[in-house]
Amino acid sequence: MNSTSAALALSVAVATGALAQNPSPTVVERGPHHRIWQWTTVEQWPGGQRIERTHRVVELATGLHYWTGDGWAESRELIEPFPQGAVARFGPHRVIFAANLNSPGAIDLETPDGQRLTSHLLGLAYTDTATGRSVWISDDIDSRPSPAAQRQPPTFTLPTARWWAKLPSAITVRPS
Repeated sequence: MNSTSAALALSVAVATGALAQNPSPTVVERGPHHRIWQWTTVEQWPGGQRIERTHRVVELATGLHYWTGDGWAESRELIEPFPQGAVARFGPHRVIFAANLNSPGAIDLETPDGQRLTSHLLGLAYTDTATGRSVWISDDIDSRPSPAAQRQPPTFTLPTARWWAKLPSAITVRPS
């Protein structure tokens, strides 16, 4: 459980005046973009009556889980390197990156409904969102996994022939 869910669970228990007897929330339902946490507390009423209450919190996040064929699994921000590139396989979208992002079909993406999309890096551009103006920095850029590719997340460096355009590029997979 993340800290937001824990804080919400604690505030609900305090607000109801519950006598918490180790209210450990558990996940009772999962879906592609949600999970439901549930826990039970016992409240002491003024006349001595004790009432058991069930509390539920719905946690929402885009891409929180992915379907494995057997059920919903929690998405992970993990790109795993391999000799020919890297793969992100623990999320709703699965992606295979070739070692050189400038080669045809270097990025192979599978959508949650099984569609395959392939692309590759055409170049490097900068867009100023305040003005809407763009500048094309470089094209025909070959890339290679850097030594940082052994860490998480792996980094692909994009060298060019122009000294001023030697900018690193990082590709990160996140579940939200």
